[in-house]
Amino acid sequence: MPETVQMASPAPTARTALKMLWRAWSMRSKVIVGSAFAVVVIVIVLLVTGVFGQGQMTVHGTMEVAGNVLDSSQNYPDISDGTQVVVLDPSGKVIATGTLSFDAKATRIFSKLGAFGAETVYDFTVTVPSGESRYGIEVSHRGTIWFTSKQMQKGPGLSLG
Repeated sequence: MPETVQMASPAPTARTALKMLWRAWSMRSKVIVGSAFAVVVIVIVLLVTGVFGQGQMTVHGTMEVAGNVLDSSQNYPDISDGTQVVVLDPSGKVIATGTLSFDAKATRIFSKLGAFGAETVYDFTVTVPSGESRYGIEVSHRGTIWFTSKQMQKGPGLSLG
């Protein structure tokens, strides 16, 4: 009797191997893998579109105002307790507001060449989005002063007079 020779079946292609593996998985495994894939895609889309945001940074700053003690009402009448502080992003868009708060402990009176002067200190606190390349701070109508992110983290200091 003639001998029969069995031919070896060709090696499966990668696509065939994946199909065989997919068929062998249970429905539960397929749901888990499909869900995990969907979650990864959603997270990537949210990260790319910036939905998660950049986070927030609380900034504690000061404004020092120098002037004549004897005529303090005439020094800078627009700068006082409650004056608005505006923070801008690099494009000039308002991203936070706050107010000046008089700091009696840091304020000092001094005498220089027989004239009395004062250095009045105001504090302010604002919460801004972190990650900006720079931040502009405006107090009253006095113009915008720009600070780096690092300067904002350390606490920006403004001075007048």
